[in-house]
Amino acid sequence: MATIRRILGKRGRTTIPYEFRQILNMRCNDVLTFAMNDDRNCVVITKEKICDDCIKSIKVPPTESLVEIVRHLGRDKQMKLATALFGMLAVPGGDVHET
Repeated sequence: MATIRRILGKRGRTTIPYEFRQILNMRCNDVLTFAMNDDRNCVVITKEKICDDCIKSIKVPPTESLVEIVRHLGRDKQMKLATALFGMLAVPGGDVHET
């Protein structure tokens, strides 16, 4: 078993060694589980696999037109959208900002 020592900081933080993260393909925002053995002298960190091929299992409804989507909005949201779009079009290279 590979062993690398790290120091636990005063706030209880440490870094999972780069070599381990590479081997385990750990990335930012991965979900990790921490488990302690019965003797309370070993912590096991497991990278969780939240979903198996979940993207393939999502049923995507037929695409609605933009007009149909806007019709589903309430009147207040329709007005905010129209204001934002007109404001964006009034300025060359304009950007939409929420109000």
